[in-house]
Amino acid sequence: MSYKKQIFFHNKEKIKKFKITYFFLIFFGISQILFSRSIMVKNGFQVFKNAGDGRSIALGNSLTSSGEELSAIIWNPAILSLNTKNPITYVFQNRFSGNVKSGMLAFPYYGKYSRPFGIVLIHESVNGIQDTRNALMDENGDGIFNGNDRLDTGLINEFSQHQWAAYVSKTWLIKNEIVGLGIKGIFHQIGDHFGYGIGFDLGFHRYFWDEIRFGIVLKDITTTWLFWDNGTKEFTPPRISSGISGINSIPLLPIKMNWMIDLNLNLERRSLQEDFYFRKMSGKISFGTEWILKDNIRLRFGENEIGIMAAGIGLGWTFIKINYAIQIESDPHSLGNIHIVSLSFDPEFFKNEISRIITN
Repeated sequence: MSYKKQIFFHNKEKIKKFKITYFFLIFFGISQILFSRSIMVKNGFQVFKNAGDGRSIALGNSLTSSGEELSAIIWNPAILSLNTKNPITYVFQNRFSGNVKSGMLAFPYYGKYSRPFGIVLIHESVNGIQDTRNALMDENGDGIFNGNDRLDTGLINEFSQHQWAAYVSKTWLIKNEIVGLGIKGIFHQIGDHFGYGIGFDLGFHRYFWDEIRFGIVLKDITTTWLFWDNGTKEFTPPRISSGISGINSIPLLPIKMNWMIDLNLNLERRSLQEDFYFRKMSGKISFGTEWILKDNIRLRFGENEIGIMAAGIGLGWTFIKINYAIQIESDPHSLGNIHIVSLSFDPEFFKNEISRIITN
């Protein structure tokens, strides 16, 4: 058999396997919708929306078509193919004046495969949450805090909330289209209760013209499920995000501008006596701009899909990148601004440098 025929049958087999996987996921999602009774939530997998590196947060999380760090796969799993440099990323977030802390680690795994798996690990914690359920001194017995009611401080307890999450992405090249499949899992603990869940994303990415990129991702394509230890099942309905981005040079100046805009479509449902149906589809815009000075300094501004503004700065070289972002809370009654610091580096560079020093 000729080499061309081998390539043809190899690609045909990959397309066949991908179609089988895709139809299985769709069938799984439809069966869950038709044959289960559950509670619809919008923030069951919020830990993935909160995650991100300094670049993504500063750009309003508008990374459906433009993600430079490997951690961007949580916004579009097809972005994995664009991240060949600085493969390891560590992120620390300090949110709501230190009440919420989270860390994220993103790295590739090659194994025996020519194309790597992208892996993102996330941990988020909220400590010192006060539990006043058993501390109410209810004078009139109505179960409501009013009148002469008070709290017995000696009966106030504290508990914590922890979320451990993982995101794994794999990409394929099919007819000049980059296709990515993302699998996400979560373990959520609140006090003595816990829940676990799984979900799937399907993303696409391609170039148009020279510097124009387009991406689309079907998030939670089978609906994302969270199963609690008390028997409650929460699900997040499917969403669609599409985005376009580009990069332009500023005439007569050593400056480039990277721009991106996303359209996020959410399917909303209404619950009625534990039965639910599609109500409407709502769309929200997110956008970001990045001003690149001599390829080493980057100033960023953006707004995410819920209208929160962000800004940041990035310092980058061939072997390391340092990114900082701040989300600005305009409401004076909010819990404060959010600060994010992330570090991306190429371990091969440091490995080679250490080997060179030892050799010399």
